Amino acid sequence: MEQYTTISKQILELKGNNCLNATYVYALIKKYRNFETNISTLTEESIAKFANIARQNISNIIQDFKKLNNDLFNEINTQYIAMDKRQNKYSFHATDEHYFYTLNDFYLLPLDGILEKDQTKCKGLLLRLKAICINNSNIILYNKMQIASKIGISKNTLNKYFALLLGAGQLKALDGGYFISNAFIIPDYLSKDIETFNYHCIYKHCLELGAIPPIRNQTADNYLLGHFILTDEEYNSTTASNKDAVYLPLVLENRLKHLPYIVTWGYILKALCNIELTKSEEQHFLITMT
Repeated sequence: MEQYTTISKQILELKGNNCLNATYVYALIKKYRNFETNISTLTEESIAKFANIARQNISNIIQDFKKLNNDLFNEINTQYIAMDKRQNKYSFHATDEHYFYTLNDFYLLPLDGILEKDQTKCKGLLLRLKAICINNSNIILYNKMQIASKIGISKNTLNKYFALLLGAGQLKALDGGYFISNAFIIPDYLSKDIETFNYHCIYKHCLELGAIPPIRNQTADNYLLGHFILTDEEYNSTTASNKDAVYLPLVLENRLKHLPYIVTWGYILKALCNIELTKSEEQHFLITMT
């Protein structure tokens, strides 16, 4: 399974003019934690380098972190190892009550289409936007005025970086909302089960073709499971003669070379499984963008 970092939705508690930078710094520190101890000792110099933010700005952000009510950090300890040098130790909660998944390439690779000077704030904005998405999706059902209020930034700041993300294809517009199209922000969760594998194959295929995927649905998971039963590892290890027909990535590549802008489960299930949804079933799968 790909390397990931879970991000608490309590990032919205980070307030002020510097909250976009602070959001990304929090996520960056957590990315570099020890997975077993949940402790990170990432230095301020390293944070400044990775985030492309001045060292003094990082120090100010860390001081603001210490004033939080421990929803993001269990504890932050500072040890002075020289008169002018200190080491911070960040202890994270073992589990967060409300969180989402990001793949670690989000922190290692630049956002396509975004200038270097805008990378950190754009990434911070994407993380804050994910915190207000519909559960198990990357869909935001608010207008920009509502978004600015919910994620705690000014309308002018939102407009500036929103425009950059839309122009770079990191966000897409919907009727009544927006879709986070960055491939490293996971819509639902990571798991090794076949249902998650199948959904993520469809999700990634939609992104690659510039389409907006359907929101994950248990009934759709079950329909797909009746036809596609192999993960990557199982496909590579089996010698079954029918393996190509029950391995979803190959079927997607062969059958769905083009997609509508917004992909519904009705479209997917008809194309892949020859399943015709009734009108009531199709309506059950749809989310009205209002």
